[in-house]
Amino acid sequence: MEVMFIHDVENVAKKGDIKRVSPGYARNFLFPRKLALPVTKGNEKRIENEKKIIAKRLAEEKKKFEAFAKRIEESSITFEVNVGESGKMFGSVTASDILNALKKNLPDIPLEKHSVVLKEPIKDTGAYTLDVNLPSDVKAALKIWVIEKK
Repeated sequence: MEVMFIHDVENVAKKGDIKRVSPGYARNFLFPRKLALPVTKGNEKRIENEKKIIAKRLAEEKKKFEAFAKRIEESSITFEVNVGESGKMFGSVTASDILNALKKNLPDIPLEKHSVVLKEPIKDTGAYTLDVNLPSDVKAALKIWVIEKK
């Protein structure tokens, strides 16, 4: 059975996708929760209108998140850390530290727990550039400065 998804269903399809699913899944899960519509001759116009509305909404969202990405790229965050006599940092700067500082500096940007991409915690002073993942597949480059506390 072919259905058009009117909402995102995790690990199945995104809003606006047309997919073939089993009739039981559609009848017992998708239709009662109003997550999808059956693709029939009667629903073709409705589905085309839904597709246009969804495409317009997605384009607006992407534009909004691209503006957020530009603001993130224009900003930078500085962390002052304690450094020992040998030049070694006490502790590290983690992704959650960066996320909290970013939320503090730019509170209106919707960021999630895994928005900041950091392979391993920062353990040395210096300048770093990190990726920040925003919804709608938008990425931004954030500049981080880790300096010695005086």
